Amino acid sequence: MTKDDLVTDLTNLVYRRTNEVEKLSKFQADSDKQLVDCMQKIKDLAAERDAQAKELADLKTAVQVIVDMVDPVEDGADGKKSMMEQLREAP
Repeated sequence: MTKDDLVTDLTNLVYRRTNEVEKLSKFQADSDKQLVDCMQKIKDLAAERDAQAKELADLKTAVQVIVDMVDPVEDGADGKKSMMEQLREAP
């Protein structure tokens, strides 16, 4: 092999690796974007879950007030019934 052949081989190797590096860089950029999108979706879903949990707690509080108005707990009564049981038994 001559010096020119070695230089040509080396140049080919460099260009081939450069293309592979470019492909990997693009793949990494795409993966990073996908990760950011997924993280944003998780953040949005967590916020929605928290809002729904707060709404549920507010509804439970409101229902308990209504249950207590419709069927007040009597002295000495067992207060372990669920709200649904209390509502079903209400007149």
